[in-house]
Amino acid sequence: MADIIPFESSAVPAYLKNAAKANNEDLLAYATTSFPVMSIKGKVFTLVRGEDRQVVPNPRDPESPATNITVAMIKVSPNKSKTYYANGFAEGSDDYKPTCFSNDGIKPDSSVAHPQCKTCAACKWNAFGTARGENGQVGRGKACSDFIRVAIADMTNIEEPILLRVPPASIKAVGEFGKWCARKNVPYQALAVRIGFDVEQATPRLTFKAMGFLEEAVYHQV
Repeated sequence: MADIIPFESSAVPAYLKNAAKANNEDLLAYATTSFPVMSIKGKVFTLVRGEDRQVVPNPRDPESPATNITVAMIKVSPNKSKTYYANGFAEGSDDYKPTCFSNDGIKPDSSVAHPQCKTCAACKWNAFGTARGENGQVGRGKACSDFIRVAIADMTNIEEPILLRVPPASIKAVGEFGKWCARKNVPYQALAVRIGFDVEQATPRLTFKAMGFLEEAVYHQV
């Protein structure tokens, strides 16, 4: 039987110092923790943690939903993400996993069982005029929809990142907010940002407005 070195101290043997990171990646690939998600369905901010769904209350009237949220924007993905459902998307269905998706907007994710194309740019579902409505009619949009992944955090709990998926109709608003930050020469991570809904639109279309600067310690934390 091979000799065993007991765990008598917290010290790791010298010959293992540089091996842990590379070898443990095999196990860590299965240790991912899903982020809480901020849903905007129905123009209502709802914090989703697994099966738990909590409507964000209006601070002035806790019995009604909040019309906006003020958050720290931790990170905005520099690339558009893409999602394609061969049979259409129905929230709440038993099978909600997309047929194909991409987190970087360049190629299908490696976990996709049936990638529709080697690259997103060449994919037929990435073209305008391929979207289908509930009645099966072809729309002007794309069957593979674009969205932006944004990591936000509640001002009272910066430690917990929350995923916000910015839908196609709101992507322009993200760009306009970016232009505002550039003109002011301030990083978006240094701001308290109010995210609300465009009241003139029937479907959820987000708005972004800077409300003030974060304190220095909070900024470095973000």
